[in-house]
Amino acid sequence: MYIFVEGGRVIVTPNSSVPPPSELPSALEPTDVLMKGNLVRLFDGKYPHLLFFRSHIRTGTLFSCLNYKWDTIPLVQVNRVWKIRDDVREQWTKLNMFLTSVLQTLVTKIGLLPLNVLLEPVPSSIPYANDHLEERAARRCAYKALRCFQHLFTMCSWAMGYFPPLDQPVSGWSRLLLDAGFSPTMVQMLRDLPIGQFSPSPSRLGVVVPVSNHDAVITVPRMVKAHIPVWVWWGRCDMNARRNFSTLKDNTAGSQYLNDHCYPSDSDLAEAIRKYSQKTAQPPSLMPAAAPPMDFPKPHNGSGQRLGETWQQFFVHQEQRHLQMLEHETLEQWG
Repeated sequence: MYIFVEGGRVIVTPNSSVPPPSELPSALEPTDVLMKGNLVRLFDGKYPHLLFFRSHIRTGTLFSCLNYKWDTIPLVQVNRVWKIRDDVREQWTKLNMFLTSVLQTLVTKIGLLPLNVLLEPVPSSIPYANDHLEERAARRCAYKALRCFQHLFTMCSWAMGYFPPLDQPVSGWSRLLLDAGFSPTMVQMLRDLPIGQFSPSPSRLGVVVPVSNHDAVITVPRMVKAHIPVWVWWGRCDMNARRNFSTLKDNTAGSQYLNDHCYPSDSDLAEAIRKYSQKTAQPPSLMPAAAPPMDFPKPHNGSGQRLGETWQQFFVHQEQRHLQMLEHETLEQWG
């Protein structure tokens, strides 16, 4: 158990040695899922799957057809219209059908979900297979479909997480898919890829769980079993360890888990406050010295690269720029 006290907030986690971000993003809007769904935030019942996010799952036998970037998506021009190459379109369509079927099968087994749960967008909601009058429109559409595949992976992982044991090839979610008629080879492919692996590393996104959110609390044991980083927000305390919260009173499995594994004792809380006080009271002389200024070469005009920016940073902000463009476009604008 790790305890973090910052700004009076008491955050406890059973499975992460690092605190959550000090500033959490605002509530997610449906139009922002693809662009901002990979940020740690408070548990949101509309998007219970986003905390299973694991970045860049585009490798391996099953997903190799998705291993493209914005400028490498294979497009062709035929009779004055632009479209994604036929073999890639066919691969994407088959993969979308397979993963959507996996998701639907597992969600059916989960049973009744809250009405506000949003399991979209998916690749089939994007007209990436259509013809487009402009190359850029075809590329935008295909790129957004790629982002939707990442979202579909996350939803599949979330649905798998309902059915432990998660690491056994012939039980749990694997058995459900096999019994539903899925090919053993395809199920094993899922198990061999990050979408079906629930080891602590590489880590998934995680979530901040306020104890006042009952829907979030009841999911904590399942998230911990799936090695999802969970940060439990109990409430606040002052520098004398006087707290405004106590153990949870209901008898649900989630509440019992938090009381048993995530509730800080007086001594634990006092120690966390002491560490926080030491960190904030660190004298300036002990702070890391600022790096000396450097003379960076001037970027080429029109490249979009910022002064002093590495190539890795350049590609990150370029991808964010492309996503922002996509989020403000309509289907009609894609041709």
